[in-house]
Amino acid sequence: MSWKHEMGFACALLTVLACQGVASAQPVSLESGELEAPGGGERTTVGTVWFQGFLADASTGDPINATYSVVARIYNAASGGTLLWGPETHSGTVITEGWFNIELGKTASPLPSFDNPPYYLSLQVNAEYLTPRLKLASVPSALQSAKSDLLPFSGLYSGTSTAFYLGQDNSGSADGLYVARDNASDSGYAVYARNSGNEAVYRGWQHRNSATSTAPVALFEVEYSANDSPVIEAGTAGGGPILTGSTRGLYGIEVYADAADAPADSEAHVVHAVYDGTERDADNVAVYGESITSDIWGVGGEFHGSGTGVAGYGESIGMLSCTGVYGSATGGTGQNIGVYGDASGGYEAFAGFFDGDVSVTGTLSKSAGSFKIDHPLDPASKYLSHSFVESPDMKNVYDGVVALDASGESWVELPEWFEVLNRDFRYQLTCIGAFAPVYVAEEIAGNRFRIAGGEPGMRVSWQVTGIRHDKYAEAHRIPVEEAKSERELGKYRHPELYGMPESAGVMYDPRTARAQPTRSERPVRPQSANGEDPENP
Repeated sequence: MSWKHEMGFACALLTVLACQGVASAQPVSLESGELEAPGGGERTTVGTVWFQGFLADASTGDPINATYSVVARIYNAASGGTLLWGPETHSGTVITEGWFNIELGKTASPLPSFDNPPYYLSLQVNAEYLTPRLKLASVPSALQSAKSDLLPFSGLYSGTSTAFYLGQDNSGSADGLYVARDNASDSGYAVYARNSGNEAVYRGWQHRNSATSTAPVALFEVEYSANDSPVIEAGTAGGGPILTGSTRGLYGIEVYADAADAPADSEAHVVHAVYDGTERDADNVAVYGESITSDIWGVGGEFHGSGTGVAGYGESIGMLSCTGVYGSATGGTGQNIGVYGDASGGYEAFAGFFDGDVSVTGTLSKSAGSFKIDHPLDPASKYLSHSFVESPDMKNVYDGVVALDASGESWVELPEWFEVLNRDFRYQLTCIGAFAPVYVAEEIAGNRFRIAGGEPGMRVSWQVTGIRHDKYAEAHRIPVEEAKSERELGKYRHPELYGMPESAGVMYDPRTARAQPTRSERPVRPQSANGEDPENP
């Protein structure tokens, strides 16, 4: 028997499926496949295609009423070609008044991906092939999915493979994915992502051919319009960090700031960190750096400034004390230095400069010492300096002037703590205005001593020295002579005075002595091939 046939389609595939329909096609149910009205919402899709056809007797034109076996195939050509899908047999297909329905992909799945047209549907009814094959084109639901009034949309995918994949392979400069949201009247997001699992919300991988590409290429690049809002804003409700990462390159984070357009009275910050917490049971740190290595080269933080390398400010709140700069060094077997300062060049160089009182709870060791003040007679043009009085002992000096009584004697009263602080006393007596054989009649006892041998009313200048023997002095006695340690042998506190190089210094450290990077050696803002700023061409 020969057949006359007409057919129509309805499909519900996630990918764009090519289908064809004619005027005589009747609407069919998409069953679980449905699309919501414009404005968004979830799409539930199935991986099959409903096909509806019409069969009539070729000689009489009468519609067929029977039950037949229908076999479907899909090829890539109108005749011959390659079989892309099938055969799929639909046994017991009921034909009523010429109309029949079959669900393509119900048993022979999956259907082709429909990403490389053309596609042709071949039907075989009761072993007889219907000709010609039917070329598949887009159906209304597939065309509607490309219309802008249906976007944005959301969907739910429950499979185990990638839910959405977008690839681009070309040599041009077009973007692989471009998302724009041009409505500035509300607060929606152009891109919103959420991950309820244990992995990252966003993960990227950037690759370039280092042999042919020379310009810096960023994995993640953000440009923001000119206003005062932050470019990137992030927060966490848990106890983990907001940003974490690792690198095999020179810099973990590179940030550049151009303050050319900043107000004249503002302070531009390339990196700005503020801790706003209220907890007082821990050291809350706005910026923390740590570099723990197996050798001596770990530097927790390094800063370079044309004016000030590091500035520390402490602002006290209430009765709490604060510290502008704090340094501590512990561990190891070498020499530990809490704060190290070095200065050279300029008209004057100070390794440390303190504007105010200085308190030292330990022993102060120095090569020389003095006071330096504005000269009392010419304070605008000169300084006046005096050297310290030094001693191999921890010696205190006390002096005064007394007038002798009618017996040519006098008691000199000393502070009540004098003998608790000092021992091994030494005395000096000098008559003023005349000579007399004055002497110390009684040495210090009960925090006083007696002078005798003078004339009544004579004035005597006295001086007493004592060596400290308080608890701290006894525990930290200063050695007058000591051998250099093995690490210090052959080294000098001032190598230049002995014609030795800087590396022969006791305090020489290759970490602090290394040359400071020049301007050209420091990281610079990336430039394009023509020398322009890629962000502000």
